[in-house]
Amino acid sequence: MKQKYTFIFNKLVRDNIPEIMETLGAELISKTLSPDDYISKLKSKLLEESTEVLKSQSKEELIEEIADVFEVLYCLMLANNISMEDVESIRASKNESKGSFKKAKFIDKVFVNQDFKFLEYYRSKPDEYPELV
Repeated sequence: MKQKYTFIFNKLVRDNIPEIMETLGAELISKTLSPDDYISKLKSKLLEESTEVLKSQSKEELIEEIADVFEVLYCLMLANNISMEDVESIRASKNESKGSFKKAKFIDKVFVNQDFKFLEYYRSKPDEYPELV
């Protein structure tokens, strides 16, 4: 008898992956998620796929990982009944008021007075905006 190896996956996979794995001889414990769990796992998958974008080493890998991010976003939009028009409207509005990311602007540090409009906002997010004292 051949030895079996067990791996914990605990992640959302593309629709055809279970069948592909079974065809290759794997045995699976799997399920179809509830709508709330599905949305939660899509959000986790978005983080996973975004991390893969960061790790990409070539243009081809980058394209593949961006395609995965797009697919997760597409499914997240469908699951939440969000249209491309909804997203495009907000994207265009933000570009109009705040700009895009095309000009590659980067802020290292911000120095503000106590009456600065966003002071409390920055302080409420110390992991995102560590305060130097």
